[in-house]
Amino acid sequence: TSIVVEETFQTGFLIKTYYIKIKIIHAFRPPRVMTVRVPRNFWLTHQQHTGMSIFRRSGKANAQDEYSPLPPGLLFVGDLSYGSWEGKTGEMKRWRFHQAYHYLSFLFGQESLSITKDAYKEILGHRKMGTAYYGKNNKLKSKNTATEQNISQRPFKKLFKKLLFFPQIGEKP
Repeated sequence: TSIVVEETFQTGFLIKTYYIKIKIIHAFRPPRVMTVRVPRNFWLTHQQHTGMSIFRRSGKANAQDEYSPLPPGLLFVGDLSYGSWEGKTGEMKRWRFHQAYHYLSFLFGQESLSITKDAYKEILGHRKMGTAYYGKNNKLKSKNTATEQNISQRPFKKLFKKLLFFPQIGEKP
């Protein structure tokens, strides 16, 4: 399971209400898109994480939940059940999903992004430390990033409005 931030916005003139539009992705179920009302401090924290995965839960036994902002789809990248590293000897190897799982790159907005093995090793270091990874030169951090543009190009048919409790914050929105 992975939660990807699609958009952050606020409503109200004097009294603000803060929202994050998220996509919840499971490997073998259709994704769900919902708009969630969140506390201001959570909104401020994740405002810069559009297009990033802010939560990951592996289906493996004894796996821990992860909350650090990372490029989406990392639960599947590097797992040889879902794909492989391709490239000729001496070239940079890039991750490519198996045909049966090719749709995952579209769900995560990565159809035009490619993850090299070197970048993946760097991401794993951030993942182990629990710190955000924004790519080389902070490419994934700024507005209008490649990931954000890929996500914004796909229309979504349903938009759920629910209240969601984020346990890592320790407060209800």
